[in-house]
Amino acid sequence: MIGRKSVEQITKADVMTYKRLLIADPKRSQINVRDRLTYLRTLLEWAAQEDNVPVNVARDVKMAVSERGEKRKDFSIDDLNALFSGPVYTADKRSKAGYGEAAYWMPLIALFMGARREEIGQLRVSDVKRVAYIDAAEQRQEAWCIDITDIGDDDALPNQIKNEASSRLVPLHPKLIEMGFVDYVTKLPDQSGRVFPALQPIGIGMKLTDKWGQWFSRYKRACGIDDKAKVFHSFRHTWKTHAVDAGMPERVCRQFQGHEGKDAADKYGAAPSMRVLVDAIASFRIPGLKLPMPQG
Repeated sequence: MIGRKSVEQITKADVMTYKRLLIADPKRSQINVRDRLTYLRTLLEWAAQEDNVPVNVARDVKMAVSERGEKRKDFSIDDLNALFSGPVYTADKRSKAGYGEAAYWMPLIALFMGARREEIGQLRVSDVKRVAYIDAAEQRQEAWCIDITDIGDDDALPNQIKNEASSRLVPLHPKLIEMGFVDYVTKLPDQSGRVFPALQPIGIGMKLTDKWGQWFSRYKRACGIDDKAKVFHSFRHTWKTHAVDAGMPERVCRQFQGHEGKDAADKYGAAPSMRVLVDAIASFRIPGLKLPMPQG
């Protein structure tokens, strides 16, 4: 779009011209322009780190997005029952495109835990752990939990979280344990690796679940869900709806979903105790949901 140039000859004026040409293209959305500029910044940042260029001339060239995408919708109970009666769950089919057991477990974890797609996909075996706590009767108990964090043992591919509030330790929903998730994790051959080892990082952001997300979009359409506003992220909306129905306080909902507080007062005080979280997640129900038999 700006002509053929060697990387060290690219100037900030070139980047600004590129931005203007992108904005002028009626086929491009603001989000597309933002993403294209992000890719360019990432590429030139790498070039600067490798001393191929003295400075990243695109570092400060960004696109503010004012448009709002289509509002994500909850999955209805009919949608959920269609998803969980699909071939992945009823015929035990694990296609290569679905990345093995990720196809089975990621929708279930998203539905029962309200976690983000990449948070689930990047879980390590060590992130699924037993945590001790004191219950309401002042007895010592242990709960299976998932630890969502940006701390990892792989420097080449560290975990990624959205913000500081996204780092959290939360108990697993009992239904996931009943269906065999803990058994699956504890029996993985590589107990030092990831929960879904078939997922591979791709693209500029080195996301583990981008390709998997494309598979899920095809799968949900194959299950009869054509509404474009119903995507994997809809599991988070669905979780919040049923959490509120279960009477979970907003503070507890935020802890499970990794949301930041809405005002200054939310910055004070500790997170809800493990006892509160265990009781809360046990109360989470989805009336009318039909799930496959537990894995044995």
